[in-house]
Amino acid sequence: MNRPPCPSPRRVLLALAAYAAAASPSASQAQLPIEVTVRERPTLTPRRLELRVGAEEGRRSAGSQGDSVKVLQSLPGLARSGAGGGELVAWGSAPRETRIYVDGVELPALYHGSGIRSVLPSGWIGRLTFAPGGYEAQYGRGLGGLVTLDTRAPDPETWHASLQLDPLDVGASLSLPLGERVQLTASVRQSLVDRWLPLLDDADVGSLLVVPRYHDAQLRLRAELEPNATLELVQLTSSDEAVRERPSSDPATRIRDEQRLTWWRWYLRYVRAEAGQRLEITPFVGLDQSRASTSARGDRSGLELRSVTYGIRASQALSLSSQLSLRLGLDARGAASQVEREGSLRLPPREGDPYVFGQLPSTDSALERFDAHILDVAPHSELTLRGGAFTLTAGLRLDAFLIESDRVRPPQGRTPPIGRSRALATIEPRALLEYELDPRARLRAAAGLYHQAPDPEDLSPTFGNPELGPARALHLSLGEQVSLSRTVELDVLSFYKHLDGLATRSRLATPETARVLSGTGSGESFGVQFSLRQTFDAGWSGWLAATLSRSERSDAGGTRLFDYDQPLVLAALASKLVGPWSFSARARFASGSPRVPVIGASFNATNDRYEPMFGSGSERLPTFFQLDLRADRRFQLSEALALFVYLDALNVTARRNTEDWVYAVDYRQRQALVGLPPMLLLGARLER
Repeated sequence: MNRPPCPSPRRVLLALAAYAAAASPSASQAQLPIEVTVRERPTLTPRRLELRVGAEEGRRSAGSQGDSVKVLQSLPGLARSGAGGGELVAWGSAPRETRIYVDGVELPALYHGSGIRSVLPSGWIGRLTFAPGGYEAQYGRGLGGLVTLDTRAPDPETWHASLQLDPLDVGASLSLPLGERVQLTASVRQSLVDRWLPLLDDADVGSLLVVPRYHDAQLRLRAELEPNATLELVQLTSSDEAVRERPSSDPATRIRDEQRLTWWRWYLRYVRAEAGQRLEITPFVGLDQSRASTSARGDRSGLELRSVTYGIRASQALSLSSQLSLRLGLDARGAASQVEREGSLRLPPREGDPYVFGQLPSTDSALERFDAHILDVAPHSELTLRGGAFTLTAGLRLDAFLIESDRVRPPQGRTPPIGRSRALATIEPRALLEYELDPRARLRAAAGLYHQAPDPEDLSPTFGNPELGPARALHLSLGEQVSLSRTVELDVLSFYKHLDGLATRSRLATPETARVLSGTGSGESFGVQFSLRQTFDAGWSGWLAATLSRSERSDAGGTRLFDYDQPLVLAALASKLVGPWSFSARARFASGSPRVPVIGASFNATNDRYEPMFGSGSERLPTFFQLDLRADRRFQLSEALALFVYLDALNVTARRNTEDWVYAVDYRQRQALVGLPPMLLLGARLER
């Protein structure tokens, strides 16, 4: 194996600039309180397992670049997803199996690009909850974890504003009362790094850097109808574009990967909260547009989706007595999608596909366009019973799926397409049992079934299978929480997850018509996670988190490691307040993800290209380690105006972490695609 060459000083400077662009702080209202909650298993009982982090503490944390939502990347139960950490890999589930909600409305992504920034400003977030598995019956449609964000109510008394501007991006936020009971909140952010970084003349920019291009905007009109009822009209939008290129002196061997995602959400949220009950109704509509493509030599392979989403979420929580509470609700969501795909069967690659960057698209290609519609209507209920030292939460969710496609066979001449409509139903029982050993310790055990409908693109008669049904997962967990002192808490949780009905690729050289995929895949994940939390005391706060796990997937080809399997993930974070100063440090360690080894290549004279030959089994990328430091200083310019200045030191040990391999055209040599070099980020934020 060839040792990866040391990067040139200019390459390091360019990487510093690009990553600094991605890591610049977002514009938001830092002085207003925020609550970040991490729940291993949500319940209706007030004795929930949770991790709370204030807005300023989250922003001051090393490695967050001033974004409170990035605290998720240092929590137990999550594997590291690669450079940036933009994907959430919870308890051995693929990123697309984890669901993300804002005020009960599902979003397609939580971060811009590869995790450089969350799609919502920190000032908008009132509470963030993460469950790696075993969550309650009001949420479904996913086999993995759950992220929920509740937006924060604006200040009804006075206006607030913030402004952030640097060579990397620009953002602004405004909260304005329009009367005694009406408030308007608006935020906008636009990247700048994509405008100047590509102008630099360096051959390595395309291969080593993903030049980020993103923007987002939020608008909310909130009205207090009465002291205990509010109505909100919210609009959210986000756009991302990322390009990665393998440079070559031969234009015929240059490969370009592109990823684009743009989405909008509009929703109306009504909340009425009284003593002992809470009613919430949220109808919504949205539009998603995404494209992933690989091109070289004029050959192109890509997938494009345009989806209109719609639905409603309603729930009623009732406290029937001091020992009994009930929650009833309806969760309905539909998506009408137009799917367009071109190229070979194996690009874009699926989880489990042997693939390396540098692999040319196949010259054998097909083109297909079809429409799909997936509707899920799910009534649910949850009952919580408390008696003595025991608390039992039992839930039931009934999902009725309608899966429609306008084409069940590949296009054949002038033969008109024939569609198919199917109705399926699933039952998902959920349960959590907690036992209080003493006031400082309690045990808990949880179990639940979860289902997920097939992705629209997988219903393709040419590239997928229009007969695919929902996949299923069983979540089991057993753990203990112990309060070691007034401010120190230890949480230990073991988990097991079994998956079946997963869409997996046929191993046949010539698959049956409309049977390129089959729902015969399965998998399992098991392990244990630890967290030792120090809540704010004498200026100190932080936690130590660890996850030990193993994740496997099985199909017709046998059992293999999950693409994101990482046996050990560690994170340690500590913060200290000293007057107007704040100091923070974060260290992270993770096992390398599996990769199918390339053992050689064959030359295809017909297509004039080399084709990689993959070995059996897998090898791991080198282990990851990174140490980050941060210092903040607050300057109170006036009674209402504050300036925040910070200095972030990232990867201070100068470790060259390998994020992936990049192969030569003939696959005889490979080079490490390294991550973040050492850097210093100096920034400022002005807030009123």
